[in-house]
Amino acid sequence: MLEPSWTYLSDLVRRLYPGTGELEPQPMKGGASTRRFFRIALGKDRRSAVAMFVPGAPTHEIHKVPGGARWPFLEVRDLLAERGIRVPTIFADGTDHGWLVVEDLGDDTVANYC
Repeated sequence: MLEPSWTYLSDLVRRLYPGTGELEPQPMKGGASTRRFFRIALGKDRRSAVAMFVPGAPTHEIHKVPGGARWPFLEVRDLLAERGIRVPTIFADGTDHGWLVVEDLGDDTVANYC
């Protein structure tokens, strides 16, 4: 499994959120995929966000976009948002290096309700 590039993530976050100190990523529970999740703090106000690391390229796609395939997560997120469903805001897109930083909606998951 590819390891996350913390340097890339730090540079991405600091460029978009000046005042961000050390990221100090806290691992979060993940699902049954290769995705890894980390809680980080953004900017001077230390707003909580989730950094998602996806090793390698997407294995499938919903449709092609100029420059390649979008991550299925992003396609589903957009479809849900178009239908008025609350989805996480994207704070930073580093998908070309395996990273996506999104709004932290807390620890509750759909699995908790099944």
